Amino acid sequence: MTATKFRRWGSRQADDMNSGVNLGLDISWAELDELPLDRITAVEAGVPDNTLDDYEDDGGTYAPGHLRQWIEARTEPAWDLIHSYTRAQAIEDGTLVDVSVRAKEAGFKIPVALTRAVWSRYVEIPAGVDCQDEAGRLWDVLWMLHVAIGQTGLGQDTLSYQLYVRNDNQKPRLVNLKATCGPGDDAAPVLTILCPDED
Repeated sequence: MTATKFRRWGSRQADDMNSGVNLGLDISWAELDELPLDRITAVEAGVPDNTLDDYEDDGGTYAPGHLRQWIEARTEPAWDLIHSYTRAQAIEDGTLVDVSVRAKEAGFKIPVALTRAVWSRYVEIPAGVDCQDEAGRLWDVLWMLHVAIGQTGLGQDTLSYQLYVRNDNQKPRLVNLKATCGPGDDAAPVLTILCPDED
């Protein structure tokens, strides 16, 4: 689980003074549009020579606004990283519970973690419930995922599955879980087991 949040730089209209600077220009888009533009003026404004070479190769003219439109059409939207929450941090603060050692015994070859919600609802033993142990409950969560993967096959990044869990002294009840496979902090694949309403 690696959660990364991005913020897009201001729109061309709302943040026009910065938009040219964000692309490495010495002036804003508005100032660039107002210049009586030719190649020399564009270079002085900070537009790289190789960019102008490509522009001219594409038949670009220095009519007002044309260079700007050409650059914008070839520039990916710029995003600012404002927050990153790694899988290691999630394990350290208890949001995720690393169960990789036990998962290896169940046949998993990649790291596996449960969300805190899965752990507290289906692995921890509720007060007063008899004849249950955490190791067995964890095994059930992992083994039934292993079985579901075997039945469904590989090739998807999210898999829903079910198992019976007894959280009282009555009969076990069928519960739904899901597992996601994706890149971990080092881009290697990892598995996370979640409740259906979790992301």
